[in-house]
This record gives sequence, C-alpha cells and structure tokens, in this order.
Amino acid sequence: AEERQHQIREKAKLELDLKDLDDICNDDLATKGSSAEELAQVEEQIKTAQETLDQVVPQFHEQKDLEESCNSQLRINEQRRAELYAKKGRNLEFTDQKKRDEWIRSELKTYGSNLSQKEDHLKTVEREVTDTKEKIAKITEEIKERSENLDERKKEIEETNKELGDAKIKRDEVQNKRKELWRQDSNFEQSLNTSKEQLDEAERQLRSTVSKAFNNGIDAIKKIVREKNISGVYGPLIENFKCNEKFFTAVEVTAGNRLFYIIVDTDKTASQILSIMNKNKMSGEVNFLPLNRLSYKEIQYPTSNDVIPMVSKLEYNQIFKPAMETIFGKTLICRSLEIASQYARNEHMDCITLDGDQVSRRGALTGGYYDKRKSRLDSQRQVWYWNAKLQEEETNATKIKGDMEEVDSELSKLVSAVQKLETKQIQLRETYERQKMDVQNLSVEKKQLEKHLDTKTRLKMSLEGDLTALRGTVASLQQELGTELLSQLTETEQEEVKKLNKEIASLQSQIRECLERRSKLEVDKNMYENLLHNNLYKRRDQLLSNIDELGMSERKQDFDSKKAEFAQATVGMETTKKRLDWLESEMEVYTKK
Repeated sequence: AEERQHQIREKAKLELDLKDLDDICNDDLATKGSSAEELAQVEEQIKTAQETLDQVVPQFHEQKDLEESCNSQLRINEQRRAELYAKKGRNLEFTDQKKRDEWIRSELKTYGSNLSQKEDHLKTVEREVTDTKEKIAKITEEIKERSENLDERKKEIEETNKELGDAKIKRDEVQNKRKELWRQDSNFEQSLNTSKEQLDEAERQLRSTVSKAFNNGIDAIKKIVREKNISGVYGPLIENFKCNEKFFTAVEVTAGNRLFYIIVDTDKTASQILSIMNKNKMSGEVNFLPLNRLSYKEIQYPTSNDVIPMVSKLEYNQIFKPAMETIFGKTLICRSLEIASQYARNEHMDCITLDGDQVSRRGALTGGYYDKRKSRLDSQRQVWYWNAKLQEEETNATKIKGDMEEVDSELSKLVSAVQKLETKQIQLRETYERQKMDVQNLSVEKKQLEKHLDTKTRLKMSLEGDLTALRGTVASLQQELGTELLSQLTETEQEEVKKLNKEIASLQSQIRECLERRSKLEVDKNMYENLLHNNLYKRRDQLLSNIDELGMSERKQDFDSKKAEFAQATVGMETTKKRLDWLESEMEVYTKK
C-alpha cells in the first residue's frame, strides 16, 4: 500500500511535468509556425528588394563608369589643350630654339621617370585586382561548401537528436523495468521470509503432535541419509500419501503414531540406519516399514453405500502399496457407529466413522472428542503447501535476480550509448556553431574584398587615364623637339584647340548629367542595400536561427521520454494493484485455513 501511494505521487508529478513539456512543445510549434510565416514574408520582401537592386546597380555602375570615362577623357583633353597653350607661349619663355629643346629634354627625362613609376604602379594595382578577384572567387566557393556542410551538420544534429530521444526512451523503459524487478525482488524476499516462517510454524505444529522421541528419531534418520547418502529411504508414512480433508480424522485415528513410521525399500536399509544410530549413540525412537517384508492379501471389500474401504480414498505411489495396505487395508469408513458395529462383526474388519469412533473387529469400541485443530494431516498439508510455495518463490526469486543481471547489463549498454550520443550531439553543435561563425566571417571578408576590389578598380582606371595623358604629353614634347620656335600655333594646332574646347565643354556637360543620374541611382542603391543588409538579411538570419534551434531542440525528445515514463508508471501502478489484490486474496485463503 505504501508503494502504491509512492507510485501515485510519482505519477502525479510526471503528469505535471508532462503537461509543462506539452505546453512548451506546443509553444515551440506555434513559434516555429509563426517564424516560418514571417520568414516567407521576409523572403518575399528580400526578393522584391533584390530584384529592384539588381536593376539599379547596373545602371549605377554604368553611369559611374561613364562618368569616370568622361573625367578621364576630360583630363586628357585638358592636358592636351594645356600643352598646346604652353607651346604657344614658348617664345615668351625661351629666347631661342636651343634653350627650349634643352628644357624639353629635361622634361622628357622627368616624364620618363614618372611614366616608369606610373606603369610600375599600374602593374602592381592590376596584380592586386587579379589577386583580389581570385580571393573573392575562392571565398565564394568556400562559403558555398561550408554552407552545404552546415546543412549536413544540421541534418546530423536532427538525426542525432532523434537517436538520442529514442535511446533515452529505451533507457528509461529499462530503468523502469529494473525498478519493477527491484520491487518484485523486494516483494519476493518478504514473501520468502513469510513462507519460511509459515513453513517453520507448520513443521513445529506437526512435531508437536508426536513425542520428542519420535521427532528425534526422524531427525536422526534424515541426518544419516543426508550424510551417508543412503538410498531407499522414503520418509515417514504421513509424507507419502494424501486424502480428502473430510477423511482426516478417520485416517489419523486409524494410523495413530504409525503415521510417523519410516518407509524403506528393504529391511537391510533399516538395519543399516539402526546400526549407524546405535554406533553414534543417536537418541530417538524409530519404526520402519520395509516394503520387501510387508505382505498383504487382496481383500474383497463389501459393496455398500454405507461403507468405504479406507485405502481406496488414499492417493499414493503404487510402490508404497504394501505399506498402505498394511496400515489401512483392513479398515472400513462407515456412515455411523451402528453400521460400523455391524460390519465389524460380519466382515471381521476394523471400522471407523468420520468422527473417529472405532469398532475393532475383535469387538472393542473406542471413541470420544477429537480436536480437529490439531490435525496431523492438516499440519502435513500446511507443510506441503508452504514448502511448495517456498520452492516456487525461490525459483521466481532466482529468475528475478537473473533478469536483474540481464537488465543491469542492458541498462549499462544503453547508458553508455546515451552518453556517446550526448557527446556526439555536443560535438556536432560545437562544429555547427563554429562553421556557422566561419561562414559569417567569410561573408564579412568577402564584402571587404569586394570594397577593396572596387577601390583598386577605380585606382586602376585613374592610373590608366594618367598614363594616357602622360604618354600624350611625352609624345607632344617629342614632336615639338627640334621644331622651329614660333610665336603662334600652326593652323592644325589651332584647329585642334578649337576641337578640344568643344569636346571639353561637351564632356563637362555629360559629366554633370552623369553625376545627376548617378546621384539619384546612388540614393536608391544605398536605400535598398541598407534595407537588405541592415534589416531584411539580419531578420532572415535571426528567423532561420530560431527555426534551426527549434528544429534541433531536445524538448520533443524529452516530451516523448517523459510520456513513455508516464506510461510505464501507469503500468507499474496497475501491476501493483494486481499484486495487492492477489495478496489480499491470499490473506483471505490463509485466514480461512
């Protein structure tokens, strides 16, 4: 009853824990569902913003490239116009051609050095651009691979969570099975002790019905047989037959103390035992029924509803028939004392009633009150009952202990498996988080490289424009070298100046238009980039992280484990109730006895 109360408390606690976990799992499911809905909305917003940005960015870069191209060409044209104006004013700077040529050679030398530096610088920048592009391509591929690995790790975590949940459920089932076996083992130990006490009490009650001498004799014989390993000793007569309870009094009165005579196979066995008893001076009174010496005749019993041959109501092994016929063969059980007197006189047989009143075939009448509470056969029946029960419970206890060893071994393996899965789960989570951080770091590095590439690309274009202008200046000076020093430009050069002025004005106008268009596009570009990178992408990552965490959560497995434990507790309570009902029925049977 105390165990059942404990189980009721444990079940109530499990029921509350199960309710809490169920609420948490439902909340997680609702959160996951709302997060998935919001994620779909965010993905749609990202798609719309990205499509608009994909249209704006090429236009922006087109205007930017056009602007830089115009600026580059503008610098070249302005440089060329400045050179022509400078050539026009040479006659004011130099008095003769020789001094001018010397100055030109000096300038060419300086420009040559600058040109060489610019070319080296351009080569360096070009290498940096190429290296940066390769790094971006490599990082892009690495991000792709690691993102795929992240998905694989996520699947492994989910699979491991399921394996871990199943392993925990199995472990809990085996733990509950072990608890049940412990409970059964404890119950069997108590039952064993009770059965031993009842068996001792039944044996004590049986021993109290005969003299000390008889008990000592029986004990001595059992000791001799056990120590000397003597065969052919079958024990007292009372241990070798059974009969219906209503015949107990008649059978006991008929046999008297002969119930405790020892049945042996031969008189030689009896002599051997007596010899040992005398030799060892073992006290006690013993009487033997040697089967080889007992003779009997088949008797024709009267056929009547008023009498029953006593021996016909005994259940025994046929090898003991001589002993049974010797003790009970000449006795009839009669319906009444009058009938007993009649049949004793006519059939020359001993007769007895169910109440134990005897009529000897010689005419003597014996009777009186017989206390059935001190029945020897009933005491022997109790000895058999408790001895069989004790053997059954010892067998069950041995089986339970064997089952406990198997369960302990299985539980040890399951606990080890759970620990391995928990370790694997921790490692997978650590790897997942590390790879996730690596992907984030690589994405940041990629963005930095893309900015660096943009800067270097613009620098490359600027250097190329500078080199073009510088080469034009060098070519112009080389053309001027050795020519006549004039105060005016040639007609061709004057036409070139006019052309340059027009082109410069046109380029300046184009640059203003490009700048205006680029500025508008840049505002849109920055707005959508800010929306994507500082809002939508971050929200998407947060929602994905939440969904991943909920997907990889162990709460569902904990809920399943607790649910299985609750089911096991319910089964345990039912088993305990059945056990209590059985014990109550056993108590009723024992009380009646």
